[in-house]
Amino acid sequence: MASRRISLLAALIIAAIEGRLLVPPSAVLQAEGTAVPIGIPVEIRSPLGLPPVPVPRDNPPTAESIALGRRLFFDPRLSVDNTVSCASCHKPSLAFSDGRQLPEGVRQQKGRRNAPSLLNAAYREAFFWDGRSPSLEAQAQEPVQNPLEMAHDAGCGGEANG
Repeated sequence: MASRRISLLAALIIAAIEGRLLVPPSAVLQAEGTAVPIGIPVEIRSPLGLPPVPVPRDNPPTAESIALGRRLFFDPRLSVDNTVSCASCHKPSLAFSDGRQLPEGVRQQKGRRNAPSLLNAAYREAFFWDGRSPSLEAQAQEPVQNPLEMAHDAGCGGEANG
């Protein structure tokens, strides 16, 4: 159960820019035991010259889910010590990267690899420099749990930081 909570939280974080996100259990409608986004699905326009933005059929973007994702993307409370948000390493002013050789996580720890830009991330088929993650939702779990980034233990139960 704790791992599922972390997974839902992580999926919200990375999907902020793309509008592809799940919402936490308290903000969803339940359809046959499956979480579905609240609100009316919205269309995400493709950047000029690019194909349509791929959207999972079971997770269409809504105005509510996009707003929640943006809010979480900039919220440092997602880190174990309330100091690091997704935007700490993916700054909008720097093409959603951080301009550093190595990113800085909680307790000013240095990461092991450069933080890649998130521009057009919806079009990627794999994530991380080594391609180890097959989706945005799967990718989002790693920074939240990584001890050098946001440092939440998978067994934390998803409790709020205090």
